[in-house]
Amino acid sequence: MSSKTLFMLEIEKFMQSKVYFAEGAATSKAGLRRLISENPHKEIIIIDEIDKMPLKDQEGLLTMMERGEFTSTKVRNTRTVKANIVIFATSNSTERLSKPLLSRFTVFIRNIRMKNLKE
Repeated sequence: MSSKTLFMLEIEKFMQSKVYFAEGAATSKAGLRRLISENPHKEIIIIDEIDKMPLKDQEGLLTMMERGEFTSTKVRNTRTVKANIVIFATSNSTERLSKPLLSRFTVFIRNIRMKNLKE
């Protein structure tokens, strides 16, 4: 487990009931919408390795972040759901993120180089 993942898990542990932790590769637009509509008390979503999230789902996340809401339809019943959430995300690379989505995040880049033990 990487240090950025451990850091995000610590945030989740500290905020407990207000945070939802998701893995980028296993996160979809539909899954995020379901989570938000079924858990209005969740205020923070942490997406670990968001760069592994499929591009079409990144676009859905961007739309939700821009509008602050989304439309949910269940059995011919359509409603607008407010998405008053904060999103934290980790990524191994920003190259696989859509540029519009990337522009919505404050990016902290850390290059950590391990010192050669022989030196």
